[in-house]
Amino acid sequence: AGLGLERVTSGALAHRTVVAAMIPLLALCACALALDLGRRMGVALVPRLWCALLLAIGTQLLTYARLFYTEIAILFFIILALVAFVRAREKDARAPLRWWLVAGASLAGVTACHYGDVALSAALWAVFALSLWRERGAPAARRLAALGALSGVPVLAGLAILAVNRAHFGSPYSTGYHFYYRSLYGIDMKIVDEHGGE
Repeated sequence: AGLGLERVTSGALAHRTVVAAMIPLLALCACALALDLGRRMGVALVPRLWCALLLAIGTQLLTYARLFYTEIAILFFIILALVAFVRAREKDARAPLRWWLVAGASLAGVTACHYGDVALSAALWAVFALSLWRERGAPAARRLAALGALSGVPVLAGLAILAVNRAHFGSPYSTGYHFYYRSLYGIDMKIVDEHGGE
């Protein structure tokens, strides 16, 4: 989107503008999703507003939003996953498979933001899957379809991350952080610039 905006405006708006705007927008969306989550869980309006306000100004949200940390995107994806989970479980839910898919995509988004959060994604996936599997009165075929929707995007995202790691760092399990750790602890290393020179 940023590159497209830069082309359309002939460079007047750099792609960095869109990148810089994404984190504050995701912070705002996280607060709006928290309001919606509370409504769907039956919380009254005033407590919901207080919770959203506390999330916005009573936590580190503003600091992280200002400094462009990915923790804001992680928070957004976690709350989106919870909203999708609640919506998929509603008795009068429209297209519940779609919401299971959104929940799975959100968990994939958490891991894509930072590989260290794969344990958090896996824990949430396990809770969602167990809740889905224990759903009483639902046909097994419908539960299997929902489980597939919940699991499909995270599996594809995991495979994509492994492929990117292999292409860039020579191993599917190498994340590139070892370059920073080596330089942090004073281990000599070669720095390669973007043109391939050392």
